[in-house]
Amino acid sequence: MQHCAFCGKPAAKRCSRCQSAFYCSAEHQKADWKKHKTTCSPPGTESAPPQPTPEEREEFIIDAYRLRLDDDYALGGCNLHGVYNPDSTKHDIVLDFLTYCKLAVRNGVIPRGWNWERFLGKAASLIGYAFEKSDAQEKWKSGFASLELRVIAERVYGTSALSQENSEASDDVTDTVEELQTISFPALLESDRCSPRPAALFQDVGSLPLWASLHRNLEAPDRPEGPFDEYDAADDDGEDDGEDDGEDDGEDDGKDGGVDGDDNAGDV
Repeated sequence: MQHCAFCGKPAAKRCSRCQSAFYCSAEHQKADWKKHKTTCSPPGTESAPPQPTPEEREEFIIDAYRLRLDDDYALGGCNLHGVYNPDSTKHDIVLDFLTYCKLAVRNGVIPRGWNWERFLGKAASLIGYAFEKSDAQEKWKSGFASLELRVIAERVYGTSALSQENSEASDDVTDTVEELQTISFPALLESDRCSPRPAALFQDVGSLPLWASLHRNLEAPDRPEGPFDEYDAADDDGEDDGEDDGEDDGEDDGKDGGVDGDDNAGDV
């Protein structure tokens, strides 16, 4: 015997739409509708799960990269890159993420029309911090989150962390990005005004200014900007020494010459 979903008494009438809720009267069906309508659907249909927002999809792609860093360290033979490499500068961290993003585009993980400005803006607050399996499960409220993130990373890199090998595409992109290893982002922006080459390296992943902004805004505690300050300082010292030596020598020679000339004139 079925019972009324509203009052619990024996009921013989059922909801004509879902065929699963019973009522003892039309009045009780009407009274229960506000609650029942949230689950009422025709037989054989299920409520579609809520779709992630564009912002959530973008952050999931970022977290797939972050978890891969941890997997490469823990499962991949202590393969340290990105923020997991203790010697990495902010410049190194950004270039490692650039490699990931270029591979994600090449392998169809990141589609056309991607909002790179919003994506990289969010990455600035995330990729400078470690991220483990437990973090993924807690953040995304799912025991399967780490598995889903790993699947994405495998699609991007073409291999699993356990393989301890790089795909041919990964090696190819890594070689391209290595061209930027010794050039600061300010220098890249400056050279972009003279040559199309720097900008071309970033065309598939947004733009050079957006990646320069990521480097500038990256949250990576206790990490230096890059190796460039030291090189620039050495160059500046060299330039100053050269200018000072040249000016001092020239002035001294001129003064000495003047004195000698006066002395000679006196002898005459």
